[in-house]
Amino acid sequence: MMNIILSGTHGEAEASFKVPGHRVTAVDDLLLYSLEVTGAGGYWVEFSRPLIRGKLSPRTQAMADAYPHALEAARKLMRTGELASNVHRVVADTFAKHGFALAIYPGTALARPCWSILRSARRATCSCRRT
Repeated sequence: MMNIILSGTHGEAEASFKVPGHRVTAVDDLLLYSLEVTGAGGYWVEFSRPLIRGKLSPRTQAMADAYPHALEAARKLMRTGELASNVHRVVADTFAKHGFALAIYPGTALARPCWSILRSARRATCSCRRT
């Protein structure tokens, strides 16, 4: 199991993961835990949720607002035979339209139920059904 966190003050998180420590949080601290667990047969699941008691910063809110658009763009494109790199590109382009650039692949959360295509090599194809 991996247990790491993005955290920061004033409704934003710093851009590097760390092991949770003993820092006391304030109202507008943003905490984004990444709990990754593997089980029998190699099954893997990630549970990531942002937590904040106070208010998100305008920049963090803008990122949150962009996610549904990126998710919908990915869902529209995913079909059997589609290149994972094309799905990645449409997600990255959607975030760019909202003023953000991706530093890494967009991750599995944007691609469910066909999450394996975004974890695979750039030339991988989707082999699941859209729902």
